Amino acid sequence: MSATGATVPRRKGEDGPRLFFHHADSPKSGRNRLHLDVSTVAEGQPTREQLDAEKDRLVALGATVVRLVDQSWGEWPELYHQMQDPEGNEFCLQ
Repeated sequence: MSATGATVPRRKGEDGPRLFFHHADSPKSGRNRLHLDVSTVAEGQPTREQLDAEKDRLVALGATVVRLVDQSWGEWPELYHQMQDPEGNEFCLQ
């Protein structure tokens, strides 16, 4: 655990974290305490077709789409679906 209270688990030989756990100093109220960003491709950015195909696959399994985010922050484009699993837990599909 770091000085900020965050934990970054890694497998031996991996370049970066797969999950990032951050300390929460209060009970959950409202939004998720754990939020996952799920990548549709192993490297780089997915095409719109890849993103939509994976969204459709997850919807067929019981997920719901909250909204599509298609915007830019200066030079950085953002394209992802904010979704919920069947229990209402939110995650982003990017």
